[in-house]
Amino acid sequence: MNVKKLILCIPTYNTPYRIKDILARHVNTLKKLGIDIYVYDSSDNADTEEVVNEYKAVYEGLIYAKVDSTVHSNRKVYNLYKQLSCDERYDYIWVSSDHFGWTETLFANIQNKLSEDYDAIIVNKRDIEKIGDKIYTDYNELFLECAWHMTMYGATILKRGTMLKDVEWERLEKQYLIPERLNHSHVALYFEQLCRLPQFRVFHMSFMINDLVTVGGRIGATWVKQVFDIWCDYWENMICALPSCYKHKEEVVRSHGLCAGVFVYKSLLYLRIDGILNTQVYFKYRGHWKKYTDVKEYKIFLLSIIPSRILKLYELRKIKCQKKKRTKELIEFCKKYKKLYIYGCGSIAKRYAHNMEELQIEYDGHVVSEKKVSDEKFNNRPIIEMNEEVMNDDNVGIIIALNSGNFNEVMWDKGLIRIKERVFSEYL
Repeated sequence: MNVKKLILCIPTYNTPYRIKDILARHVNTLKKLGIDIYVYDSSDNADTEEVVNEYKAVYEGLIYAKVDSTVHSNRKVYNLYKQLSCDERYDYIWVSSDHFGWTETLFANIQNKLSEDYDAIIVNKRDIEKIGDKIYTDYNELFLECAWHMTMYGATILKRGTMLKDVEWERLEKQYLIPERLNHSHVALYFEQLCRLPQFRVFHMSFMINDLVTVGGRIGATWVKQVFDIWCDYWENMICALPSCYKHKEEVVRSHGLCAGVFVYKSLLYLRIDGILNTQVYFKYRGHWKKYTDVKEYKIFLLSIIPSRILKLYELRKIKCQKKKRTKELIEFCKKYKKLYIYGCGSIAKRYAHNMEELQIEYDGHVVSEKKVSDEKFNNRPIIEMNEEVMNDDNVGIIIALNSGNFNEVMWDKGLIRIKERVFSEYL
């Protein structure tokens, strides 16, 4: 039998354009690495199947299965795990969302880690708590620090021979595939199995946002209208139903709202603007808000009673004022230097480049941490790799066009903190 290290499983529903994007981007990489792809489709039409059939000629390791369209996403995931738990062709199973993919570098890094025989690998692009690369051998520590992130499809890779061995499927399905726990039943499966293992090793892999690729265009959370049901009621219900060996359950319940940013003040503000947070929701959780957020309860009450149109106008005005202020600061910054570089070649860099053109400010090119051979130009400007000449030239100003996580890495790990006075960023 030809045993492969990993199978990437993608549950999907009526999103053939995403599956096409994923396969177009990754099929050759996965073929090269020997990673099979399993598209688990519950669409109510044949569009996704037709897309998969196009790519089967490219890679025989592409597998397709049709599922009833009425099956809930989480039940699909349980069925996937249950089916593959007995499939000895694979050592590891990675169930992921159809919303994103990864770079070849990250796929290769994951392949290398699988050789180190971990029971699970957690891949984390949103390492809010700065865990970094870390090995867990205590399930309570893992529960406290990572349970909130493991809710995301694609966050957890399971070793079939340990994490999916002797699973009490009937009990778990009765206990967790019920309406009030269904949305987080996959997380329950992980922690139910972990505490049954006499010993285990789980590797937490922190990676940069640039290694994540959004496919099929920009997406919005499909659950946002149910945000309070899902991330207050259902999340707490599932956590409380886990075995008593798990401690810190209150902290874990609260961690998602804070670490994922679902219940920070700005998110609650926008939930009110969208009409999802209202007085009915406020009173439902009155006296219990501290279980889910660190925003003071009186502030949530005020948000719930202020008309959403007023909040929207206030927020738009504030954004406009902030943009005007930052534009003025950018102009003043650019006047100081003979040469200007934009650090980055992504969507944020495109926005800055567009702003510079609108302001009729010339700049010399784009800077990156590591330049690939194929990287010659971006926005018709040359791309250069960050070097000591740029760092030491007092006539060069650098505009950081990165997200907050990459900004911190560049400032500290790449040493730009040494020339902070010559750096412009919205985070400074």
